[in-house]
Amino acid sequence: MQRPVLGILTAGRGRVPGNREMFRFVQEACQTAGLISYVFTPEYVNWERGVVMGYRYQQGRWRASQFPLPNVVYNRVPNRKLESNEQVRLAKRRLRARGIPYYNASYLNKYDLYRVLQSD
Repeated sequence: MQRPVLGILTAGRGRVPGNREMFRFVQEACQTAGLISYVFTPEYVNWERGVVMGYRYQQGRWRASQFPLPNVVYNRVPNRKLESNEQVRLAKRRLRARGIPYYNASYLNKYDLYRVLQSD
């Protein structure tokens, strides 16, 4: 039986953009639970082959490696501007089209949240 794979989606510049400390924490928790996890950006997904060039934190450093598409995605795109980036939006659509569950789908819209709370 294959181990479950968690992909942590982020975006931005640099090898591992976003909150590296949190990514490391999530990866350590996944290792303890027997899951494979990696951090990735939309630019490094090969949709035709179903593989991702991502990063794992191992032995005190971030190491690049090739991974299968994840079984579940944890969205950690760091801000609204990057969230609205066309590559990020396209990746989200493609992941959903493949039936891959998506956790933390997007930023809360404050006005929508206000309306929901007002209706209570």
